[in-house]
Amino acid sequence: MVVLSNVLLDELAGVKVDGRMTLEVNGRGKQWLVAGVMFNPFDKFGYANFHYVSNIRGTSGMASALYVRTEQNDGQSQARMAAILEERLKESGIEVNSSMTMETQASFWANQFDFMVVFLMSMAAMPALIGALGLAGMMSLNVMERTREIGIMRAIGASTRTIGSIIITEGLAIGIISWILAVPLSVPISLLFDNMLGNAFFNQPLDFVFSPVGVLIWLIVVVIVSVIASVLPAFRAIRMSVQETLSYK
Repeated sequence: MVVLSNVLLDELAGVKVDGRMTLEVNGRGKQWLVAGVMFNPFDKFGYANFHYVSNIRGTSGMASALYVRTEQNDGQSQARMAAILEERLKESGIEVNSSMTMETQASFWANQFDFMVVFLMSMAAMPALIGALGLAGMMSLNVMERTREIGIMRAIGASTRTIGSIIITEGLAIGIISWILAVPLSVPISLLFDNMLGNAFFNQPLDFVFSPVGVLIWLIVVVIVSVIASVLPAFRAIRMSVQETLSYK
């Protein structure tokens, strides 16, 4: 087992794997060989061999953190082992400020990301709602402008179902066209949001992953919203009588 010690890093940008960097420790610059880089949000610590770091810091034999790997990875086993270690350390006269298991840490980050996901979903829901209202208003105006056309179709025998399906199909077509135009535009906008949110919360851009499942889900949402937005104008169109539509000016 290799015991590692942590060193506070103010900046690690631009460091390449198997490259070298200069790190100031106790006012003296030291050349370090970087074996690997692991980005962890809000964590600006580098890890190196414990004995080497403690010697150059003048704290030989002293440590500030203890990392333990358990054979069982479930949360209860980790919590039980953490309690045992904490009790043993206290009995040995070593003060323990805090302890955290991998499950606790994973739950913490999951809660943070859940908040971000809810925030982004609420932002996405607002344009969807505005688009639905806009589509409903546009389809209502479309029905008003085509009143005489609807009357002529009713006069030559068009059924209520046919007129209603025409209005709903038009609204659905407009929604699908908007979805087709939005898919390619979503890629650069998502990249922009990844950079903005990542730099704001984690001091580094978030990884962009294109989700075909998400695109299909939004297609389903667009279809449902378009149909719902077209139902009221279609209901208004089928309620018009032949006399009312032909006398409309």
